[in-house]
Amino acid sequence: MPLIDAHVMRSDILSYINGALTKSVVITPGKASYDEAQIIANMVFHFTNDFHVLSGKYKNFSVDASIGSIFVHQRPYVKITKSPCNIGKSIEIGDLLLFKHRTQGSPVWKRSSLLLQAKRTNSLHDTPGNLDQHCLYVCWPEFEYVNRKDFPIPARKVTGPLLSKGSKYLYIQSQNRLFGGLPWCCGTCLHCSRNCSTATLEATPINSVNPNGLMNPRCFVSDLYDFMFGNAGRPFFYGHKGIGWSRVMTDLIDVTAKNIVNKMKIAGATNGARGQGVLSFCVGTPILTRLKPRQLTWCCGAYNADSPPEVPGFDEYDEEEKGISIIEFKFIETEN
Repeated sequence: MPLIDAHVMRSDILSYINGALTKSVVITPGKASYDEAQIIANMVFHFTNDFHVLSGKYKNFSVDASIGSIFVHQRPYVKITKSPCNIGKSIEIGDLLLFKHRTQGSPVWKRSSLLLQAKRTNSLHDTPGNLDQHCLYVCWPEFEYVNRKDFPIPARKVTGPLLSKGSKYLYIQSQNRLFGGLPWCCGTCLHCSRNCSTATLEATPINSVNPNGLMNPRCFVSDLYDFMFGNAGRPFFYGHKGIGWSRVMTDLIDVTAKNIVNKMKIAGATNGARGQGVLSFCVGTPILTRLKPRQLTWCCGAYNADSPPEVPGFDEYDEEEKGISIIEFKFIETEN
């Protein structure tokens, strides 16, 4: 939407983001702490389910806004094929992928993405748990997908000046506490006030100046707002045939779309096999996935409840490496 219109709705948008995020990460009294898998499932559900709070208001600015999300209880793994990272090491590529698709009434879409690796912690100064994945986010060396059956065989190599804009760590405060005094905070959002339950950080080389290998912490509420209406995230072109960022995003979209339909066909519902709980579900209407209309309706109508389902932890069930959880925002601007 036009920048001035987004500014007019800024308070409503920040409240929506903060509300959905609070529901996703704040622990209900009497319940055990959410692990990363449950938090991702909660985010997929609440960000999509609560979007109706904004969608009607967008129409006042001649904007058709929609959202669609997919939770997949799997994380694609990649294997580094060239230095400087640990060659041959199997690393998960991320926990959650955000997409934004925007057009101003033409067939030309502007697309951006943000890949997030979630980590529960009590301090922004904690080092990432997996230094091999940290190296992946810092350097993006040449890599291959571990799952060669479903993912393309050719190696991928992400290059360019925007490496840190496309992938970040999402630090989530444990025990319902807050990260205090973030230098980049939404500020005007009264729900935040520079004390936030979540923050994004960019991966940087570990050295004496930056011992934990992370910098530029931002309130996730603010970062997501800038992703939706600003320049946060990294541009990509869906269907690109190269080996860089656009191709990696296309890989993840296509394999996730294929996998979510196959799992629904096998399970016949949202429940996974062997009583392991919900392993995949859709909310809203995912936009870019290559699903036929009938499959899309079937898939996304499969989960319809007032709260997100309980999902097993990543350590409890992580047999396959197909697909990634996705939240997609779509904005179509029209003339008044």
